[in-house]
Amino acid sequence: MMSELRSVKLHSWHQAGVPLGWQSPAEAEDQICRFKWPTIKPDELGESSETLPLEHIVVGLMAEGGEPAVLSQNVPVAGGCTYVLHFRFTVPDIFSKKSLSEYGIFSRFAAPSWEVSWLDAEGQLIHSEGEEFNQPNQYFIEERLVAPSGAAQANVRLIQPPPGIFVLDDISFTSTLETLTNSTFSLWETEDVAGISTPLGWNIVGGWVDSYPPDATTPIGRVLLRGMGPNGETLSEDTVLAQKVNVLANADYQLQVSTRSVSLADAENLLPEQRARLELCWITDEGKTAEPAILPLDGRDFPLHAWISTAPTDATQAEIRLIQPQGLGNLVVESVSLEQSDLVSVPLIFLAEAPGELVVSNLGVTYNVPILPKSTMQTPRNTAKHLALRTRGVSKLADQPATIVAGVGDRLSVILDNLPTPVKTIGELAAIDPSMSINGISSERFLEIKAAAEMALDSTVESNSFASLADWPLEKVMQLSPTNLAHETSQSKERVEQFQRNLRALRLLLKNEALHNLRLSDLMS
Repeated sequence: MMSELRSVKLHSWHQAGVPLGWQSPAEAEDQICRFKWPTIKPDELGESSETLPLEHIVVGLMAEGGEPAVLSQNVPVAGGCTYVLHFRFTVPDIFSKKSLSEYGIFSRFAAPSWEVSWLDAEGQLIHSEGEEFNQPNQYFIEERLVAPSGAAQANVRLIQPPPGIFVLDDISFTSTLETLTNSTFSLWETEDVAGISTPLGWNIVGGWVDSYPPDATTPIGRVLLRGMGPNGETLSEDTVLAQKVNVLANADYQLQVSTRSVSLADAENLLPEQRARLELCWITDEGKTAEPAILPLDGRDFPLHAWISTAPTDATQAEIRLIQPQGLGNLVVESVSLEQSDLVSVPLIFLAEAPGELVVSNLGVTYNVPILPKSTMQTPRNTAKHLALRTRGVSKLADQPATIVAGVGDRLSVILDNLPTPVKTIGELAAIDPSMSINGISSERFLEIKAAAEMALDSTVESNSFASLADWPLEKVMQLSPTNLAHETSQSKERVEQFQRNLRALRLLLKNEALHNLRLSDLMS
């Protein structure tokens, strides 16, 4: 569910009043002002209705008297979803002590704050959270918030108590599947004592980290992990940048990282732990960690690296570690993303059956959802369970739970289970009327998981011909060479090869954990 505040810079408005879509208490409305950023004072805008360059209009909260300046907006939300509150702010340099005195504002400002109140459908308060943001050298706020159960609205408030002023821009409040904070490295903060800048939300475990390019006056969304100092000297330790996040057990996650590496060694001949890399480690509630998954980042390949995995059953956290070994070059990282997502596996098989070598490049896979008939919103003529009875004789796989189909996660499982006629098995999912409309599942998503169930059943058609292998695990059937399998079953090699291709397609349609537990007898009718 996407909920977004309207940006203050998208609407022209007068000095007296508030931006379109926002509210402010009547007694404090005159404390909301606009600026042509960065050089024009608020009184120079006057009351003119002339349209100014939109990219230079920002909003100011200016608390002069006894009332705070408040800007607020109500946003629809869904309980349990994660939202990111983001905005940029500053105290304008144009307000010198002299100009501040002209506006009746003291030099000692009160700290501004943000506040989010979660409301139910009747507008009753469920929970509130917020904090002040008066840290030195801080110009961005990015907060990850989870809507409590039963929440239907969020009241987002930006507050400047008297006396004080701050300027706002680029405000958003959006739902997200992203688990990482500051995944594009666009937000940085500076420590008071050492004056070292670090990307917000990330922890420098060791080594030397810079924004990139290092001489940039403002970070532009890239981070430099040094293996060498600015003058080419070797550092005394590896550079490690890390972040821990909460995850859901058994949930599917997609990891993507975009990088550019300058390696001083032949990376392909190094051990994984000697290369520039990303490590992903799952962590249990007791703090135990498994062996990390390693994604090398310094190979001769494209900048974008991707990896898909399922969080273990006992995982509660994940740690992302970006590592540049000492003395072996530098690593520039543009973005890192770890998103929770319902995945749909699409069987894609390349066959090089003619002499020579098959080369695949610039590959793209698209799925065009067919246009549904006008009867989409009508009650289907046959219930899912009634239609499913026709498929039960095809394969015992039809009686397996629908939750083992790739893409049917916990949320979709609950929705299917709560239908007037519950859909619990692969057979029922495959046979459900394609014109059926299900609340909580888009028509595209519904057709994807239905197609996966249908294709899974289709791939089992030949199973009875290999009844002598009924007790064999599917993995063993797929791993045996076609020649040996043909000898074992007295079937032709061509028929064996086709059967194994069907099973490999099944591997992509079912979740890995479920496939490991299936035997050939589970596919037979």
